[in-house]
Amino acid sequence: MAKKIKIEDYEKTVKKSDPKKGPRKRDKLKICSLIINGVFAICLVVLLIMYLSLNTDSVSKDEYDSMVRSKNSKISSLEFDSNNLNDLLNGKTVFYVKEKLEFMDDNIVFKIKGFGNYYYTYDCMMNKVNGSYEYWAYNKEAAISEGLRPGGC
Repeated sequence: MAKKIKIEDYEKTVKKSDPKKGPRKRDKLKICSLIINGVFAICLVVLLIMYLSLNTDSVSKDEYDSMVRSKNSKISSLEFDSNNLNDLLNGKTVFYVKEKLEFMDDNIVFKIKGFGNYYYTYDCMMNKVNGSYEYWAYNKEAAISEGLRPGGC
């Protein structure tokens, strides 16, 4: 059977349960979530600013054009060098030409007029002289038998 309650008794029981506790807890949760969301938003903005500042290279149109021209000239010079290399190889392999150059460097020496009784490799000779020069080419053994000594670069 149902129990009869007077309105006064009902109002007393409703007043006993503190209605402020519920909203206070909700207010605290709202405040905490607002703070967390605010901190998150600030961090997001800071990270976005850092990302944009690191990834933007402000290049003027003139600088960009000069970079493009520089790259294009490098590409065309590579094509030119490639053609020259094919002319130098003259149908031979790179290995063949390399072996030939090493043979020449190891066995052919030069006596330069005006530089005493010394012999030099081709690279050394080119470092020593400026402009025109006179030379005699020898194989290394012939240069030694002529009394020539190795010259320093």
